Amino acid sequence: MVAEADLLLPAATDCVAKNVYFIDAFNTAWMKQQGINVVCIFDRRHFSRFDELTLADL
Repeated sequence: MVAEADLLLPAATDCVAKNVYFIDAFNTAWMKQQGINVVCIFDRRHFSRFDELTLADL
């Protein structure tokens, strides 16, 4: 059994479609599931490819 297995397919799809690291896509899928749409992160290059996220300044 894999924790959060339902997030693997959307993460893999976004990983390829948006050309981002798998862990970034997985974290974004988890955030969507949790209703989180604002993120403070240093890796703005990859996370900026997700239109549904708002990137907050640090």
